[in-house]
Amino acid sequence: MRLLNSHRFGSATPPSSLLYDNVLAMYSLRRPNMSTTWTKAALRASIEGTNKRKYVFFDTNGVVSLSSLVGDDYTTASAETLATWAGTGTVLVKYWMAITPDNIVDEDLVLEASSIEVRNPVLMTNGSILLSNSKPTISFQKTTIQEMTAKVQGISGMSDSDYFSVISVTENKKSLNTGKFLTNAASGGLYFHHDTSASKTMLTVSPSSLVYTSANVTVDQQRSHLITHTPVVAPTQSVVKAYYNNILQNTLSAYTSFNNQGLKIGGDSQNSNDIFVGNISEIIIMDEDVSSSYTTYFNEVNSYYQTY
Repeated sequence: MRLLNSHRFGSATPPSSLLYDNVLAMYSLRRPNMSTTWTKAALRASIEGTNKRKYVFFDTNGVVSLSSLVGDDYTTASAETLATWAGTGTVLVKYWMAITPDNIVDEDLVLEASSIEVRNPVLMTNGSILLSNSKPTISFQKTTIQEMTAKVQGISGMSDSDYFSVISVTENKKSLNTGKFLTNAASGGLYFHHDTSASKTMLTVSPSSLVYTSANVTVDQQRSHLITHTPVVAPTQSVVKAYYNNILQNTLSAYTSFNNQGLKIGGDSQNSNDIFVGNISEIIIMDEDVSSSYTTYFNEVNSYYQTY
């Protein structure tokens, strides 16, 4: 299979059978490699301190940029660009659309920001899009909890009886290295962490942890992660694998319970100590175990984000 960078596609129709045709949902600021081109909005944004709201679409190069067109609904872009609409304001992210291979918006999978404005992640400041490794990113940059959750708490692809894999690209900017960047519910289940200074936790599936085999990763380094889950009949232990920047970390067994759990990114509102400070550039959720072919995905992700 020939891998192409999705940011090169622009508005053209990609070739068939491309890399991300098997995703359950993909959250990104670049148009992914799918045989059906995603034509809907990438996100919904607001100008801080106002009631102005717009959907933001990929530009002709397939990324979110100042040249992206905006619109009043997620299916139709106007002639107005993001730069014109936003001006020099701070632009917040209200919805992060779940990109799917059939070009259909699944309302259950859309990530929605808190109704409390100070808890909304940031896309732009002073008229400029925020970047990580020179690529557009969504920033969780405030000292208060910032979070986004799926509109309906229940993702069928993440359950005891299903295989699933999650790939993510993040950048930690919290000096204490303790902020969570992806968790599926405050009550338990699947947790990803930035490195903690003591146990170096990469990922937790209650009640066990995956631990780095190498030293702590420095703050401000962008990196990619993959975690895969193989289903078993509860309460049997399952094997969970995790990769960090193309390196396999410790593989442990854990009792797992994912049924009817939702998806959350950012800080945990149950614990202010878990405020996430950093950037989230991409999350890819697949309802299958891709650990045997993870290098294919990491190579494509790295070709765009240059994480390692």
